Amino acid sequence: MTEKRNFLDKANTGKLMFTLSVIVSIFWILVSSINVYGNDLVEMVFEILWLPMLAGVLIILVVSIILVFKKNTRKLFPILSIIILTAILLYLTQFR
Repeated sequence: MTEKRNFLDKANTGKLMFTLSVIVSIFWILVSSINVYGNDLVEMVFEILWLPMLAGVLIILVVSIILVFKKNTRKLFPILSIIILTAILLYLTQFR
């Protein structure tokens, strides 16, 4: 019988979560450092992307935590992803 592979069982899932966490972090750093409502184009892009990026933070954190607790996965990239997203959340809520 053929065995179906889950998304979490693939070898590149940790790298994908790390890459997505870097992209989401760059978005939130840029948004917090520039005046979003000063330019119409920037405001439009922000209004379109803020909800998917917020959901991305939560989904990437959950998937990375699941990857850390799975037995047969490489744990470096999911741990780095958790650290990056936690640092961004702390920066945006506490130190800004």
